[in-house]
Amino acid sequence: MDHLAYCDLLVDEIEACAVEFERADPSSAVPSCPEWSVADLAKHLGGIHRWAEALVRDRAAVRKTLGELGGSPDERPTPDDDAATWAAWIRVGGRRLIATLREAEPDAPMWAWGADQHIRFWSRRQVHETIVHRWDAALASLGRLAASACVADPVVAVDGVDEFLENLPIAVSFRPAVAKLRGAGSLHLHATDAPGEWMIRLHDDGFEVASEHAKGDVAVRAPAAALLAMLTGRATPDDTECFGDRDLLDRWLRDSAF
Repeated sequence: MDHLAYCDLLVDEIEACAVEFERADPSSAVPSCPEWSVADLAKHLGGIHRWAEALVRDRAAVRKTLGELGGSPDERPTPDDDAATWAAWIRVGGRRLIATLREAEPDAPMWAWGADQHIRFWSRRQVHETIVHRWDAALASLGRLAASACVADPVVAVDGVDEFLENLPIAVSFRPAVAKLRGAGSLHLHATDAPGEWMIRLHDDGFEVASEHAKGDVAVRAPAAALLAMLTGRATPDDTECFGDRDLLDRWLRDSAF
């Protein structure tokens, strides 16, 4: 998918996410983010959208905070505000983000925390950021973790797995446990509803990922959205077909979480 395709996806994802926030009590706990309420989750996602928008608008060459970029032009709701107010705030920030991304040159260089140091990083990243937090809001409404609640187009979910694994090595800058993803062993992930297979091989210096079919020490088969939900901590391996070394999989999921 190209930059404008991600912008189109983001339109739908932000609206779907806002709908989930309308359904969720802002004071409810978020099972997939145990220390957060729904209001905390909305504060995070709306803040990320506004931060990404300001970074892209500034074409920042280095990491800057939202405050350093001029702050947000609108006031954030308070924890006491209702679900509709938080959902409206998500929509406003989302629309601003999409407009700025559409006007930007996707191949222009800029700072990004991930592997791709171009504006196009942010359109892709914000699609998958929004999908995962849409799931968080849905899980809060349900009060439990379940892969069945983590719905996404299979092709988009495959791209989400690709994006997660591509950026994971760089995440060590803010998630030091990623440095523990080394040693011996291999993991094979296989999407059952779209073309997507990943072979992860651990070695002394870290890990490498290849798109191939091979036998791993542990293998996981599931719909692409369930694989993405598992990798991002929104579902457990119990929601998949898992064969082989479960301890290796559990260690991978623990140390790759961010």
